[in-house]
Amino acid sequence: DGNLLCYLNGNEQRKIVSLDKMPEYLPKAYVAIEDERFYEHNGVDLKRTGSAIFSFILSGGKTNFGGSTITQQLVKITMKDDDRSGIAGIQRKIREWSRAVHVEEMLSKDEILQRYLNRIYLGNSGSLELRGVEALVRWCDEDGKLVSPETFIPIAEKNGSILLLGDWIIEECLSDLSRWKEKHNNMQDFLLSINVSSIQFKNKNFVKYLISIIKKYGISPTNVELEITESVFIDNMEEIIHKMKLLKDFGIRFSMDDFGTGFSSLSYLRELPIDTLKIDKSFIDDVVTDGSTRTIAESIIDLSKKLGFDTIAEGVEQEVQYSLLKNIGCENIQGFYLGKPMKFEEIDALLDKTDVKNS
Repeated sequence: DGNLLCYLNGNEQRKIVSLDKMPEYLPKAYVAIEDERFYEHNGVDLKRTGSAIFSFILSGGKTNFGGSTITQQLVKITMKDDDRSGIAGIQRKIREWSRAVHVEEMLSKDEILQRYLNRIYLGNSGSLELRGVEALVRWCDEDGKLVSPETFIPIAEKNGSILLLGDWIIEECLSDLSRWKEKHNNMQDFLLSINVSSIQFKNKNFVKYLISIIKKYGISPTNVELEITESVFIDNMEEIIHKMKLLKDFGIRFSMDDFGTGFSSLSYLRELPIDTLKIDKSFIDDVVTDGSTRTIAESIIDLSKKLGFDTIAEGVEQEVQYSLLKNIGCENIQGFYLGKPMKFEEIDALLDKTDVKNS
């Protein structure tokens, strides 16, 4: 009936497996490749990932494969070892990918939602001031359910659509910031923090694009902060630092996200043009109950101050966490304890009634 799985290993030995038990909504042809070279079939290039790739079809033009009619648009799914042996694993991955890869379609249907999480500065006077907001993206699927970015962002990174999504986020955020600044007069030191994927940051056009959008909306670059993780430095640290310095010279700030969870963090802190260290939520979760975790958090805060960095504790959800972090000198807090992600209009209303931290 045309339901086939074609497996091609490094020796180009083919195995055809019947998939007649697959649900009807699944595509009819699946191609897996464990080869580091490109493989072309009927004009369709299947790119390597270094592990098994299941390519399946969504919509678009059609081609012929082993007697089956399939579409040409391929979406690749990297299968983990524990998924390769079972049909259930294949089905689960296919459902995830088929829902989360149409970024252009999602944007055209207004399914991508921009939200903002406030960042609170703990002033010496004991008053709370708004330091800025972190931009968060949400996906409202066709069923009206909000899908976590932890689900669709990694998929977008793997299939390359993160570049389109990342560009949309930057323009949307900076457009919102320009509207806030037009209405409110207390915004000179307000920070808009934008998470940037390592793939996005490494794109050769990223610096030029970001600067062009900042200029387009007439925003001071000092109001913009890019959040990056340590993974961005894995491949070419010198090139990444060069890009960071170009943007830093332009006036943009940098925040090191998930600090302490990556590789050799302390070895390169002195080389990076960063402004802020974010204490990862994994530390905040246990900072009250675990003495070692509290010591690590205190050490990060002390180190940040000595290096001239700001510190932010992310994922603060309890009053006891908030109180402890304030007592050990953490300058900025964000998390559901102080507010959940908000729409543009809600931040606009917040700015009407909240002091913004300014120098």
